[in-house]
Amino acid sequence: MKTPKLLGALALSLVSISVASAATIGSTVWNDLNQNGVQETNEPGLTNITVELFNCADTNLISSLQTTNGGFFSFEGDYPSNVFLRVVVPTGFLISPRDVGTDDTLDSDFDPITASTHCITVNCTNETSAECIQTNWAVGLFEVQVCVKGPGFWKTHSAAWPVTNLVIAGTNYASTNAWELMANGADKSLTLFRQLLAARLNEAAGADISCITQELSEAEMWLGEFPRGSNVRGSSDAWKLAAPVAGRLEAYNEGRLCAPACDDDSEGSGNGSVGNGNGNGNGNGNVNNPGRGHDKVRKLRERQNQQNIFVIQQSSNLVDWVEVTTVTNTSGITDYFEDFNPETNQVYRVVSIPNEGAEPINVFGSQSKAGSGDDTELLPIVYEGDLSVRGSNNEVSGAEAGGTIITGNLVITGNNNNVRNLTVLGRVIIRGNRNTIEDDVEYEGEVTSVGRANRF
Repeated sequence: MKTPKLLGALALSLVSISVASAATIGSTVWNDLNQNGVQETNEPGLTNITVELFNCADTNLISSLQTTNGGFFSFEGDYPSNVFLRVVVPTGFLISPRDVGTDDTLDSDFDPITASTHCITVNCTNETSAECIQTNWAVGLFEVQVCVKGPGFWKTHSAAWPVTNLVIAGTNYASTNAWELMANGADKSLTLFRQLLAARLNEAAGADISCITQELSEAEMWLGEFPRGSNVRGSSDAWKLAAPVAGRLEAYNEGRLCAPACDDDSEGSGNGSVGNGNGNGNGNGNVNNPGRGHDKVRKLRERQNQQNIFVIQQSSNLVDWVEVTTVTNTSGITDYFEDFNPETNQVYRVVSIPNEGAEPINVFGSQSKAGSGDDTELLPIVYEGDLSVRGSNNEVSGAEAGGTIITGNLVITGNNNNVRNLTVLGRVIIRGNRNTIEDDVEYEGEVTSVGRANRF
């Protein structure tokens, strides 16, 4: 017997309703190798990672599944109108920064702290609508960095922050301000803040903090009373209370306590406050050749001396460098910086081209300024090694346009010298009397003053 036309139509209608109410929610769990929260072509999916679907109304678990080959997952069914996803983070991994960039098909959408998405609206009135088929709910995971990195690294590698925002002493700070937040100077509230922030970032990256739990608490309390930028002097009673805490946190960030320092040549600790002040790459916080041994640097410099082709590059973050021009000798470099038109927040460096595919390195090694009564303005570039000021009554400054960076230490051996407008990634060592380090000198490490009436 044939099915009546009316019942046949009703059956088709029921089938259509069933399909329309079946939502699809999913995407990919991938290995975020560079921890930047954006999936690149070389970053594979992760298999057998558990992802869960919850009801926003009562937070009850609706369904659970594991990712397939390629890291794919997909929840399909008739779900409540508001749901959220949660990933079960495997041991040894953390979640990448959330909502990085402008391409929603490539970013990570799970909160690094809660491991969950926000509530997702499900509406399958139209089975092809964006609220019914949602396939952009991806999450990046990366292996925990159990080693620690110093303030210098976090300052110049904001993309490597394990979280995009961090609350310090009740105030929320963003990774987009990393360069400013890690600044140092005469104001000791900056010194404690940068060490605490670095320690908190190391904690968020999974490093052991069992040896500094008390110091973390004390630093938070101190900064609650003396917030960053309070202009606390080194001779004040307030700093006498905080200095031991800052020293302990610095030791932790340098890998001298319960967590080891990272020694990967591609990153380095970047502390700029460890090392022996000889500019040989043994922990000076070198931007371009971090963590290199003396022999490797010596060989690189020998190779440099045989070349006469150089590339001038510029950067706004000391991570991404863009080629500006090529010159064929060192005098050409000098001529360029005499005539160049400076741009806001741009830093320059000079690299040699030994052969195709060679690693960029700086032209300039340790810089020395000897004599008396001289006035010297350095180029607006990154100088590898130490800046040594020898003699008396010298005026030494970075470029007026800014951007002069010394990757080693600032060493002054003389009297009545004045230094200004520099960024020093290492320590400041003063071996003389009545020397002045102006307030516009930023230094990563501490100041050692052996003499009288030195101002810093």
